[in-house]
Amino acid sequence: MVSTQAKSDVVIVGGGVIGLSLAWELAGRGQVVQVLDAGSIGRGASWAGAGILPPAAKRGAVDPYEQLRSLSHELHATWASHLRRETGVDSGYRRCGG
Repeated sequence: MVSTQAKSDVVIVGGGVIGLSLAWELAGRGQVVQVLDAGSIGRGASWAGAGILPPAAKRGAVDPYEQLRSLSHELHATWASHLRRETGVDSGYRRCGG
């Protein structure tokens, strides 16, 4: 359950793609989640990024950032499919060149 009340198990600062994704996942695990954003939901960095996911190479990913980006890139298709099945929301994820 996502809550607007003061008592929460988790408070997430930022209502963009990452913040809302975390809130949804945590709420699905029984946590009471509060999302705070200084502006309109989804209109900060997520809006500026236009939904673009940078490509990531699994091979040769040495530094932790590259490894995380590679894993995230690999898992996103599964997560987007799960989100669509559970909510009916099509995130618009499409695997294409790059």
